[in-house]
Amino acid sequence: MWRHPESHRYLQINNFTLWTRYYFKPRENRYRGIYVLGNLNAARYGIGWDAKGWEGEGLGISLGTGYKWVFGRFFIDLGAAFGFFYSGFDPYVYGFDEREWYYYDYTGDPDDFSPRNKRLTWFGPTRVYISVGVDLFNRKTKDRR
Repeated sequence: MWRHPESHRYLQINNFTLWTRYYFKPRENRYRGIYVLGNLNAARYGIGWDAKGWEGEGLGISLGTGYKWVFGRFFIDLGAAFGFFYSGFDPYVYGFDEREWYYYDYTGDPDDFSPRNKRLTWFGPTRVYISVGVDLFNRKTKDRR
C-alpha cells in the first residue's frame, strides 16, 4: 500500500487468496520444477490517480502454471495465471475545496445513490509473478514406497 496525498495518488489493495499447486515431479523432488496452480481470491481496493479514483470489492478465480528452482533453503518461483475477476465499484473525484476530501462521482439525487453500482468483469491474465524466498522450516520430502 502506498499513498502520495500531495499528488493525489493512492494505491491500496487488500487481497485474500486460497491457492493450490500440483508439481509434475517424482516424490523425492517435490516442491520444485514445473507445476499447475489454481486459486480463488477476494479483493478490496481503493485506487486514486490524480483527481479520479475507484473503490470497490471483487471476487476471482484463476488457473496457471509456473516453475520453481530450489537452491538449498532458498528458492525462485516464476509463474503466470489466467482467469476471471468480477468487481462492484464506485468512482470518486477529488474535491478542490477547502476540505480537500474525495467524493463519489455521482450526479443524481443523493437519496437514490446505491453503493457499488458500477461493474467490472475481467477475463484474461490475472497474475504474473517472480518471487524469491526461503524455506524457514527446511522441509524435506520422504520417499514413501
